Amino acid sequence: MIARGVEVPFFRFSALEEEFVKKMTEICRIFSKHGKLDQPYDIRQMLEILKTKDWRNIEPFAYYLNPLNDALEKVV
Repeated sequence: MIARGVEVPFFRFSALEEEFVKKMTEICRIFSKHGKLDQPYDIRQMLEILKTKDWRNIEPFAYYLNPLNDALEKVV
């Protein structure tokens, strides 16, 4: 819908984001328990930081968030 320029209602966006956070948090938990993931990730906090207006123009944010954003784009 977003790619076609259709406005997405806030409740749909929020529900989708909530499900994404739950699924990714569970994946991180599994990797921590059965893999080599040492630090748990706060997926919700990462998404909130990505919502920072103009984060691409803020040097420290851009340095750390560009790789995160690229990874999220691949997932999407």
